[in-house]
Amino acid sequence: GVHPDDFDRCLKVYMAAFERRESFSMEYRLRHADGTYRWIVDKGTPRYDSSGAFLGYIGHCLDIDDQKRAQEQLIETGRHLGLALEAASAGIWEWDLGSGANYWSGETFRLYGLDPARHEANYETWLSILHPDVRAEAQAKVLAASEQGRPIELEFRVNTADGSERWLLSLGRLQQAGGGRGSHYLGIVLD
Repeated sequence: GVHPDDFDRCLKVYMAAFERRESFSMEYRLRHADGTYRWIVDKGTPRYDSSGAFLGYIGHCLDIDDQKRAQEQLIETGRHLGLALEAASAGIWEWDLGSGANYWSGETFRLYGLDPARHEANYETWLSILHPDVRAEAQAKVLAASEQGRPIELEFRVNTADGSERWLLSLGRLQQAGGGRGSHYLGIVLD
């Protein structure tokens, strides 16, 4: 009942484990009683008698089809989101308020005019690229929003590495952690 596309791989995993008398774990599609194939995880552990002679395997198979399909859907959704963000020239950013850690997508670095190999994604780097005319106001708005747990909606001007100026719009929403307290912002930046 193993799916033809998975059969050879499963046989190799099982035979290699059997020859070495080792535990194994593998995922594959198995034909269900209704004729459809469903994903399972198959795990086996070698069994020995009291004198140490190998008796075979004891194990279990668990139906993981719903999880696999959800994982595939998540991957596809992520691919669509990536294409949409690329088409919109939108960058993604994340700011952990507790640790101060930041994440910037490649497009965010590009919009900021920064090389990700040479610049770190953090609040100080962001402040350093803000045009001097908007730096104090932008910093005050971001800090006020974060202290009050409000969304960030900010237009600002940056000085890029090539000496040009660019106006950007950043939108961020506070993500709730356990207990209803905000833990980090997740947002986008647009040219």
